[in-house]
Amino acid sequence: MKVDVRFVGLDASESLRDYTVRLVERKLNRLASYVHSVSVRIHDINGPRGGLDKQCSVTLRGRSFEPLSVRSIDSDAYAAVGAATHRLAHTLRRRVDERQTRRLSA
Repeated sequence: MKVDVRFVGLDASESLRDYTVRLVERKLNRLASYVHSVSVRIHDINGPRGGLDKQCSVTLRGRSFEPLSVRSIDSDAYAAVGAATHRLAHTLRRRVDERQTRRLSA
């Protein structure tokens, strides 16, 4: 599984990049056979004004289904990444379960 992390509007942080890659790999490990690539974009949407302004957008491209996209916003980039990754894993699990249920009922 390829994980691509990019920063938009804020300085690139190797520790945040490493955290993001490790978290994506850990959360999606059990379903990795369904995943082709994951694209993570971490944005500072308010610039220097502060507030709830760190947005994490994650897009997963699967081997046999349409791309999945989720987004999370928080004042802390690590929290935004964590929430978006958790939501992505949950959505992927649901998608895989639905697919398997359809196969069994066919």
